[in-house]
Amino acid sequence: VLLNPPYDKAAFHHLFIHNPSAFDPDGDSLSYNLTVCTREDAKPIIGYTLPPATSSIRVDSISGDLIWNTPADTGKFNVAMDIVKWRNGKKIGVVERDMQIEVYNTNNKPPENGPLHNYCVEAGQTVDFLFTATDPDKDFLSLKSTSGVYTLPACKATFTKVDSVAGFASGRFTWITCFEAVRKQPYNVIFKSDDSNPDVKLSDIHNMNITVLGPAPHIL
Repeated sequence: VLLNPPYDKAAFHHLFIHNPSAFDPDGDSLSYNLTVCTREDAKPIIGYTLPPATSSIRVDSISGDLIWNTPADTGKFNVAMDIVKWRNGKKIGVVERDMQIEVYNTNNKPPENGPLHNYCVEAGQTVDFLFTATDPDKDFLSLKSTSGVYTLPACKATFTKVDSVAGFASGRFTWITCFEAVRKQPYNVIFKSDDSNPDVKLSDIHNMNITVLGPAPHIL
């Protein structure tokens, strides 16, 4: 299940990162790789090339981050990635994400997210932290988070607005984990900040993992 829409905006000569926020309800592992965009008949586009970059454009095979460092031209560009589903070391399925990125020549600077780190907790423990973002142009910011943890039937996580002033915003992530959430693979959580610049709205995106372990045994 891909929780982020297949469209995004970037700024000319500014680092761009997008993540499809893929979630597998079965708890299987996922890997990512760039592929050739396809036509309406699902056949590869002959002569397709990746968008121009001053340094590189790649996909992190583990996190799914599409990292474009940096857009070397303006306009509309298409990129495709394969999201591969693995179980017990065997490839059992593929979903292709074809997305469009529109690159603008703008003086607006993207917002900057605060640091995040991964968590490993025992079922029943709470993960609670503040996510923050700042904007160098002092634009107002909106924060968003996507993940499968917000859809779990037994124990859903929440992400709520805490503060929003010119150039700064914060939100609180809270998840009281439960035994039903225990699985081998970590849960990936995506955090995104969007500015409200009148020229063009830009974003910053980061992701982190939460691993939920079964309760420890107790010696009687």
